[in-house]
Amino acid sequence: MERTIFDVEAVKRIFLEYPARLEKVENEYRKICSERQDLLHALELGSLDAIRMTKITKDLKDIQLKRRKLKDELEILKHICTFVKHPKKPNKQRIDSMIGNVKNAIDVQSKRTYRMRIRKDLQELIK
Repeated sequence: MERTIFDVEAVKRIFLEYPARLEKVENEYRKICSERQDLLHALELGSLDAIRMTKITKDLKDIQLKRRKLKDELEILKHICTFVKHPKKPNKQRIDSMIGNVKNAIDVQSKRTYRMRIRKDLQELIK
């Protein structure tokens, strides 16, 4: 009986909560991107002393980390919501495909590294 309740709650999350979460995360992502632009413009155009520049740079790093988390979550939620919004009834093949897409996205995210495109002298700073 308990497993049945868990399964029904999982269906509820997938079909009701995840699409709502997608919309919320998209809004948060847009906001964080705008905040990032504000910080970049402050660095570009502002008259900054060393202390203010350090604070803005730290804020920019924090925003970048939040942005990456939101972007990763968006990627997974989009796979799930594409499945949910599909007009055809869910079948084993579509369910397995969605599960595979989500697992693959999580795997890629866990192994993600960044290669400097231009400033190769900064590559050693990336862990």
